[in-house]
Amino acid sequence: MKKISAKMLLLFALCIFAIIFSTHCHVIHPPEETDDPGHPRIHCSDITVSSMVGKILLQTSTNEPINRMVDFWIASNNHRHAVKILSNDWPELGAFNSSSFDPTRKTVIIIHGYKSAGSVSWVINMKEHLLAVKKRNVIIVDWSDSSHLKNYVNAARNLEIVARRILHFLYLLKAKLKGQPGKHRWNQLHFIGHSLGAQMSGITAHLLKSHNYFTVKRITGLDPAQPCFKGVHLSLRLDKEDAEFVDVIHTQTGKRVAGVEPLGLRERAGHVDFYVNSGVNQLACKVPKLYPLAGLTKMMCSHGMAHKYFIESMANLITKKDCKFLSYPWDGSYESALKAANDARNNHRCANCPLMGIEASKTGYLGMLIVFAGREEPYCEYDKEKDVDAVLRMIQKIEDPLDDSDIFN
Repeated sequence: MKKISAKMLLLFALCIFAIIFSTHCHVIHPPEETDDPGHPRIHCSDITVSSMVGKILLQTSTNEPINRMVDFWIASNNHRHAVKILSNDWPELGAFNSSSFDPTRKTVIIIHGYKSAGSVSWVINMKEHLLAVKKRNVIIVDWSDSSHLKNYVNAARNLEIVARRILHFLYLLKAKLKGQPGKHRWNQLHFIGHSLGAQMSGITAHLLKSHNYFTVKRITGLDPAQPCFKGVHLSLRLDKEDAEFVDVIHTQTGKRVAGVEPLGLRERAGHVDFYVNSGVNQLACKVPKLYPLAGLTKMMCSHGMAHKYFIESMANLITKKDCKFLSYPWDGSYESALKAANDARNNHRCANCPLMGIEASKTGYLGMLIVFAGREEPYCEYDKEKDVDAVLRMIQKIEDPLDDSDIFN
């Protein structure tokens, strides 16, 4: 009876996912440049390899990207309340107020992920902290019209279209600012993207390489999405060649749960890759074992912790709080993690290892690192025995191919 019940529960979960993520939308062909049969495309074939849910999503998806609106919000220290630039205002940027933008300052571009929007609390919080840390411009890309497509595959395929919209918008903004006095630095860009937004940052940066006016100084990838991006062409995902400095925060990788592949990319994608609590699961995500689909709930919670960590790194800097996300060299093995754990317990700080977060680019260190984070805010504080032991247990389970136990417990 127990085996039958388990199978029935799994089938029920798959049916729910099929209903939630299936969609039928009117297809509009993408711009001509993507009609080239030789142009790489996001096919999402990787999600069918070992996932029944992935097979269902691919079978119920459309064959082409779906053309949807993209909106932009602009803010600066001169005008912290973001001004919304509507899609239909692009030809003239009619809603643009030059007081909201300082061409002499660098620009940060925030891109949200799947099922999110430019108006959600973490995006607004990110914008406020960025402006508080340093004088700059902030552009928020709101692609919620595509990110809220029920089928994840359709949303992932739309990244190319949205990336070209961002490029088009930047050039319209360039034309609007032409002739303004002062040395322009706004074209020095820092992308901060979460999940699909991280992959979109890489795609956009790749497009910007052929436009000399813009320089992508930095990309911060907040748990870049894995489904649809394993083994794709480098022009279609975040990669360290996309910017002068690419830092990645990994928070949800590991084994499949209830037929669903990990939401975050396991492989390295940046000059510096931070694996928080081994990058598998975050200790702050507490869900009772008997909670329906508890594993999936923890996956989504852990996936979202990446932007919380980055925002906290700015908050600690603003308040001058003596609490930092320290990192330690890690090669992905248990032995290497154990050495890092011992260093953390004995307060042995790595001299040249970067701090995870806003200050990650300051040391010049390149490589893979592990970061320990706690169960409650401030997350930079953690129990050096209980929490570190929990992380080491997770790494052991990931290393052991025969261990099918729940990595979330």
